[in-house]
Amino acid sequence: MNYFVGEFSGKHHREWFPSFNQALYENYLRENLNTKIAKYKHVKGDMRVFEIDELDYDVVCTGNSNFFIDLDKKKVVCFNTYYNHRRLVAENIRLFEDFDVSFYCGHYYEKDIQEVRRIIERGSRFKNEYKFLPWIFRPLHWIIPRYEYNPKNKFLFFKGLDIPKHRDFLNIIKSKNISDIKINEGGGRLPFENYHSTCAESLVCLSAPGVKDMCNRDIELFSMGVPTLRTKFFSELLHVQIPDDVYIPVEFEQRRLKPYGMPSDHEKLAEDMINKWNDIKKDEDYLLKVGKRAKEFYNEFFTNEKLMEFTFTILKQEL
Repeated sequence: MNYFVGEFSGKHHREWFPSFNQALYENYLRENLNTKIAKYKHVKGDMRVFEIDELDYDVVCTGNSNFFIDLDKKKVVCFNTYYNHRRLVAENIRLFEDFDVSFYCGHYYEKDIQEVRRIIERGSRFKNEYKFLPWIFRPLHWIIPRYEYNPKNKFLFFKGLDIPKHRDFLNIIKSKNISDIKINEGGGRLPFENYHSTCAESLVCLSAPGVKDMCNRDIELFSMGVPTLRTKFFSELLHVQIPDDVYIPVEFEQRRLKPYGMPSDHEKLAEDMINKWNDIKKDEDYLLKVGKRAKEFYNEFFTNEKLMEFTFTILKQEL
């Protein structure tokens, strides 16, 4: 018997994963792999606890993860974009002890994964095979923005809820009050419709690492064909490396301690960002070319249909 464990309720209404879980189950898993949905049990903080009759312990998911469990083959495949791999593994120790596990991470950076491996190996808790692999990344909402790049406004735009320390270069840029750089102006959250339309009408959008490297914002901007200025990607995807020609990369020196991969010198990065903006803002042909490549890249790898098809292919290979 096969079981699918994941958030379906939509209570995580600002996340895309519940919709993805529902579509993956209905379109691929229910009939093709004879799969049942595990029984929802209760909430545990920001995690969800599920029950499977054949197991004497629970399976725990976040709103950004799922588990496919093949009881006969003693095999588990997890797909997630959860930032805290250590916690998700710790919450499912019994599952990892009893099954061979393939753990596919949307936020994959080898330094983070090495830390999880060290914890496992130090405790010698896992008798079965396990592997951590890169997966893919997807935007926040299941329905992609309906806007296309149409740069009516000749400024560099960024809007986010807050600016944590690992994105402090944004605060530094904002403090310089440069007239054609708009960072978190107006305060509060924009309705998503307004946010997407403003992004599409900006000459260039500024992005920044999320909790990890990739951010939902990056893929949303790709989907609209908006030229995006951001720190050079360091995260890994399973099927493709992110080429420099689908965005405008700015090189930076990474910090050596956690959070791994984030900038070590925010003052310098802010200066480099401003210089890059000044270099490219009048090059209309270049910006149109970057936006076009971004849209092509999104259509080739990141649509909902491509994501489900790609994920189901992985499952078939694993099983």
